[in-house]
Parts: sequence; structure tokens; C-alpha cells
Amino acid sequence: MPPNQVPDEWGHFMRTWDISKGKLVSTIIVDAPPGFAPVWERFTPSLDSLNPRRLPIRKEEWLSVLHNSGGSVYTGPVLGNYGGNLYSLIPYLPAAITVAVTRAFGAPMLVIYYAARLQI
Repeated sequence: MPPNQVPDEWGHFMRTWDISKGKLVSTIIVDAPPGFAPVWERFTPSLDSLNPRRLPIRKEEWLSVLHNSGGSVYTGPVLGNYGGNLYSLIPYLPAAITVAVTRAFGAPMLVIYYAARLQI
């Protein structure tokens, strides 16, 4: 399943990302990680937008998102994770460790996203 197709998946990923960077207390406005823009642009949240993109995903699109560094600047909508502190950070620790390890190996954002998904 493509990223962001489950309700609030991006919010859980952002919480995991923050914890993996040592930010244990979440803020409402989320700082999107470098490289997140291509994932967000292609895989818009299905339940968070009025007109989600429902086109078939071709292999070339997967590869373009996979190999796109995305730069360090995210220019999408403001990401407000209002429920970021509703849950303890403890359930997020396995995914946060996985994110930190995959990031340390220089994995692309799409790989980091899927690695975190396997842990959450």
C-alpha cells in the first residue's frame, strides 16, 4: 500500500521521526524531514484532502520518489499534528530506532517511511 493511505499515518511517522531525532515532546507544528516533500507530493493523505490522487502508480513513479532527495526544504501545507502528544513515546521507540538506523545508512525517505511502517 502506498504511503499516507491510512488515516493519520503521516502524523505517526512525524512523531516517530521526532523521537528518532531526540525530540521527545511533540509540538503541534511539525518540522517535515528533509526528503519528505516528494513522498507527500506523490502520495497525498487519502483522508486528509478533498481530492486525493487516485491514479495507478507506475514503477517509474516509485523509482522517481525513491531516488529523489527532495532537498532540505518542505514547501507543502503546514503540518499540524494536534494529537502528537496523545500517546506515550514508548510505543514509538522501536520505529524511532529503525528510522535512526535507516537514516544513518543514508536510505532515501521512501525507504525510511516503509521501515518505520513495519515497526508501528
